[in-house]
Amino acid sequence: MWHKTFLVRSMIRRYHGVLVGLEAISTDETAKKLATLTNMTSNQKKQYNNYKMNTRAYADPLQCCTQDIVSFGIVDMAKDKDLMNGNTSLAWKRLSNKFAGQNTTEKMKLIKQLNDSQMKK
Repeated sequence: MWHKTFLVRSMIRRYHGVLVGLEAISTDETAKKLATLTNMTSNQKKQYNNYKMNTRAYADPLQCCTQDIVSFGIVDMAKDKDLMNGNTSLAWKRLSNKFAGQNTTEKMKLIKQLNDSQMKK
């Protein structure tokens, strides 16, 4: 459920494409160069906006994971040489691989296991 909830949140905040890897994100170096330009082309504006959206998108799951050290660590370590402040798409892929169920069979097994379990004194 958290997976779909966060995807909807990303759509509302307009960084869904960056989150799921549909939009290319400029490197830190490219973004620094673009920030100094006074007259950007539409393509340059898009590149710079995607970089800013990546920053916003990276901050959201990081702020949501403050109580869970595993999730926080996954997001915090989602950095690479091109995006030293965080790669949103990489964080999303790692979180999804770790916590999102891949199919309904897996979920049904877990629900059955929960239903069959009994509390002990």
